[in-house]
Amino acid sequence: MGSRGAGRATARGRDLEHEVEITLESAFSGTQLMLEMDGRKLEVKIPEGVKTGSRVRVAGRGAAWGGRGGRGDLYLRIKVMPHPTFERRATIFTARSRWISSPPCWREARVPTLSGPVALRIPEGHRLVEYFA
Repeated sequence: MGSRGAGRATARGRDLEHEVEITLESAFSGTQLMLEMDGRKLEVKIPEGVKTGSRVRVAGRGAAWGGRGGRGDLYLRIKVMPHPTFERRATIFTARSRWISSPPCWREARVPTLSGPVALRIPEGHRLVEYFA
């Protein structure tokens, strides 16, 4: 006849939503966060490339159903904090760069990035265009 209770679905808990604020650097490269929710500590992974408004699903970390059964999911609503140097659009812009070579030999520029400054070689006949807010 089968086992007792066969065919019954396990009750599932409620989904929860929680806002988290992260830095632009964390959004760029991904990060691990330690959250405390309802007395529970959770370590969650935020994938690279998230933006304000993104939702990250953490399966099985929502509310439990009546103390038994399965848990719902936890959805983290991402808010990326403003950065003093960089602004995110379809691409990331910076308002600061410094020429390493002096005129008229402008061939190399030091440009800040989220991972640290880099030296760019500018081909002859081209120039670095700076964006200023």
